[in-house]
Amino acid sequence: LLKVPGKPSWDTSKKMMGAGNFLNQLLDYNKDQVDGKLVKKLDKYLKHPDFTPEIMMTKSGAAAGLCSWVRAMVLYSQVNKTVEPLRQKVAALNKELKAANEALKTKQDELKGVQDKVAALDKKCNETMEEKQKLDDQQKQTQQRLNNAEKLTSLLGSEQVRWTEDSKRLGIKLDNLVGDIFIAAACISYYGPFTGVWRQRCVDGWVSRLKELKLPSSEEFSLSQVLGKPTEIRQWNIDGLPTDSVSVDSAVVVTRAERWPLMIDPQSQANNWIKKMHKKDGLVITTFRNPKLLPTMESAVSNGRPVLIEDLGENVDASIDPVLLKQTRPQVGGGFVIRLGDNEINWDPAFKLYMTTKLPNPHYMPEISIKVTLLNFTVTQDGLEDQLLGFVVKEERADVERQRQELIVSMANDQKEKKMLE
Repeated sequence: LLKVPGKPSWDTSKKMMGAGNFLNQLLDYNKDQVDGKLVKKLDKYLKHPDFTPEIMMTKSGAAAGLCSWVRAMVLYSQVNKTVEPLRQKVAALNKELKAANEALKTKQDELKGVQDKVAALDKKCNETMEEKQKLDDQQKQTQQRLNNAEKLTSLLGSEQVRWTEDSKRLGIKLDNLVGDIFIAAACISYYGPFTGVWRQRCVDGWVSRLKELKLPSSEEFSLSQVLGKPTEIRQWNIDGLPTDSVSVDSAVVVTRAERWPLMIDPQSQANNWIKKMHKKDGLVITTFRNPKLLPTMESAVSNGRPVLIEDLGENVDASIDPVLLKQTRPQVGGGFVIRLGDNEINWDPAFKLYMTTKLPNPHYMPEISIKVTLLNFTVTQDGLEDQLLGFVVKEERADVERQRQELIVSMANDQKEKKMLE
C-alpha cells in the first residue's frame, strides 16, 4: 500500500517505518486509491493464516496495528466498490434535484407573479363591482326621485288653481292689511262685552269710517280670518268651543289680547272650553272664595301653569292686581319677578289667567274694566242650535255623533299636516 523508497527489502521497510512521518502517512493515506489490482496483490497476504491482528499481537503490537490498518484499507476498498456507485448516483441525483429545485423556484416565482396579478385583478374587479353596485343604487334612487317628482308634479298640477286663488286672496289681504289690523285692534279693545248684533254694528261703523278716510279694508271683515289660524280654531272646536262666529271671535280675543280675559259665561261655554284646552297643561281651578288663593296663584305664576278663576261676582279681589296689571320687573341674571302679597316670586312667561262669571248681565266698575278684557260668551242662536243638534244626535244616533267627532279630529290633523307641508 505504501511505496518503499528504493528496492523493497526488510531493511528499507524498517527504515521507512522508523521515519518520523510514518504515522502521519498512515493517517493521511488516501484510502480511495486502493483499487482492485492492489487488493489482488494483497490477497495472498490476507489469506495467510498468520496475518491476523490477534496473531500479530503475539509478535509485535506495531505489527498488529499495521495488520489491522491493511485489513481496514482492503475492507474499505471492498465496501467502496458497492458504495461509490451509489454515492455517485446520489451526487447525480442531488445535482438533478438542485436543478429541479432551481426550476421549481423559477416556476414558483412565476406562479407568485401570476397570483399577484390575479389578486390585483380580483381587487380591481371587486372595486369595479362595488362601484357598479353603487352606481346601480344611485340610478335606482335617482329613478325613484324622478318618479316621485313626476307624481308630485302631476299632483301639484291640480293645486295650481288653488294656489292661484290663494295668491289673489293674499294680494287682496295685503292691500287691506292696514285697515283690517286697525279694525282688529278696535275689536280687541272695545267690542268684547257686546253681543253679536252690537259687535257687527261696531264693525260696520268702523268699516264705513275707513272708507270715508279712503283707507282700504275688507268689505266683510272677520276677526277670526284676520287674527285667527284655521288649525288653531279647529282645535278649539274640538275642545268644546261652539262653532258660531261670535264664539270664535271671542276666543280669538281671549288668546290675542294683552290683558287677562274676564268672560261673561252664564252657560259655562267658555269655562268648559278653557278646561278642555288646558287639560294637559295642569290647569289650576279656583275661586276668590278660596282662602289659599294667594299661595295657589304664587305657585302657578312661578311654575308657568294656567289658572281659571270661576264664579266671579261683580268685584275682583285686589290682592291679584299685580297679576292683572302684569307688574313685573327684570331681575339680575335674566327673567322677571313680581310681588304678590308679601312675597316676590319669579314670573314664568307660560303663566296664563282666565276668569269667568255666570252672571248674565254683570256691572263692572271702570277700575275693573281697565284691568281685564271683558268678553261676552253668552250663547248665541247659532251656537244654541249647534249644541241642541249635537245633543239630539248624541241621544238618537250616538254612532253618528262619534263619527262626527272623529271626522272633526281627522280634519284638524289634516289641516295641521297641510299647513306644515306648505
